[in-house]
Amino acid sequence: MKKIVLEITGTVPLGGQPPGSRFEVEAFDDGTPTSLYWRKRLADEAACQCGAVRVVPDEAPAEPATLAAPAASAKKGR
Repeated sequence: MKKIVLEITGTVPLGGQPPGSRFEVEAFDDGTPTSLYWRKRLADEAACQCGAVRVVPDEAPAEPATLAAPAASAKKGR
């Protein structure tokens, strides 16, 4: 089962989590929390935009390193 990270962005605790905390909750494959409580809190947030809780986006994968072109003096045969 997938996990998502939530963050309490409001000034009051929610679901036993203090303000400012980040924590993982289990989620279905589509990213919806399995817990009815957190589904309702996220629905409230979407409807009211009250700033109480948010889903922390996954970290973007690091860009692969690019190879620099060889310097002109390094070319052979000249």
